[in-house]
Amino acid sequence: MRHFFNYLNLGNLTLFSGYELFPVIFTNKRERILSFYSIEEVRRIIFAIDRGTPYGKRDFVVLLLAAELGMRSRDIIRLKMSVIHWVHDTIEFVQYKTKIFNQLPLLENIKYALMII
Repeated sequence: MRHFFNYLNLGNLTLFSGYELFPVIFTNKRERILSFYSIEEVRRIIFAIDRGTPYGKRDFVVLLLAAELGMRSRDIIRLKMSVIHWVHDTIEFVQYKTKIFNQLPLLENIKYALMII
């Protein structure tokens, strides 16, 4: 897009160049953008879910699995009830990305959220 508008500007078809519309932004490649939320932000997101609907109940469980256990979305999508061991209070599955077996605790709040689905 930048080159296209530069071309139009050179031909006096526009009053502005591509660099004016789409400036080049220089960043330090070694700087990291923080990719986490505060505990309060996570709480607000979780409690904003309407648990009165079937979709809200599902979304509540999905967010709990991600926030409390750190599960990846691919692993949450592939979960089956058969990997939840109620007697031992564990969730056991092979992680999609790493192919490593995981055994996570079935926390009380997640257990109750799963029961109401």
